[in-house]
Amino acid sequence: MFDRWVFFGLLLTAGVVGCSKSSSPHRAPGDDDSNVGAAGREVAPPSRTAGVPGSGGSSAGSSATVAGAGGIAAVELPRTCDALAAAACEQLGSCSPFKLKTAFGTAAECTRVVAGVCAHFEDAGTSLDWAGCANALNAPYCAAINAKGAIPLVCLSPRGGRASGEECGRNADCASLSCQKKVGCGTCLARGAVDEACLAADECEDGLVCNLGHCAQPVAPGAHCDLKADLRCPPGTLCVDNKCKPDGIEGETCGDVFARCSHGLGFACRNGGCTALSAAAKGEACGTSSNAECAVGACSGTWSDQQCVKASDLGGLCNPGACRSPYTCVDGKCAIEEASSCK
Repeated sequence: MFDRWVFFGLLLTAGVVGCSKSSSPHRAPGDDDSNVGAAGREVAPPSRTAGVPGSGGSSAGSSATVAGAGGIAAVELPRTCDALAAAACEQLGSCSPFKLKTAFGTAAECTRVVAGVCAHFEDAGTSLDWAGCANALNAPYCAAINAKGAIPLVCLSPRGGRASGEECGRNADCASLSCQKKVGCGTCLARGAVDEACLAADECEDGLVCNLGHCAQPVAPGAHCDLKADLRCPPGTLCVDNKCKPDGIEGETCGDVFARCSHGLGFACRNGGCTALSAAAKGEACGTSSNAECAVGACSGTWSDQQCVKASDLGGLCNPGACRSPYTCVDGKCAIEEASSCK
């Protein structure tokens, strides 16, 4: 059986700008402690690699195709909600296992939730962008997932009908799934292809980084980088001493802009060193003092006495922020779609 990581690295790409240990730091936008770069370490456990999404539950003759790169055959993702959900959750678990545990609990629960979201839009006649989702999931170095620390939005929301420059109230209003706003109405933001202008990674298509003003494909973790000429480090790495250095794991130093910990793999910076986090259940202690984060819940209470409270499922009662991922609180109940703040 071929090496999944090697094959994965040849597919279409996604990512964010790295950071260089030089005169002025450049940190990767998006999730602060994603784990992409860990796959590039000299000794890497299986959780630090990512392969082509699985295709369990496929139905013949129903698939979305993503063009391969470097002569590699196209990757196909079966066009069923169960298969899409399984592939998305497999990649989340491979790229950011701790995020999978805290957001969903288990891969099976992740698959159930994501398949339900997909089916909701299928039933409404507004299908997801199957090819766009496959493209994001197949991005090398876990870039599309780790750029935000979650399953890519294109796998959870259909593209809206509003073009770049038009008013929007939520990401789902826009064809690009990117609405730039603070409150009320915002503006749909175009996402650039390779060599198109950008100011940040989220201005580029899934699979690309913003390299010194232009969208580009990321380099591998551990590859050469340079503050003045080449900042293509993938998310989860920082450009330190001219190499794309992976975020730290247990025992490694942290605490400044050039040394952070891989949150996607379950580590946080404590007293200058990367410390393993646990996933706490309802009623268990959470927060900085306990080195624990809540699994499918929120940490509530005072700083010295915090406990996990369970997040509400679809249709459950909620306050803002009390719904489990990827649901949102709408009129006091957890829902799949948020209302647009701009009509």
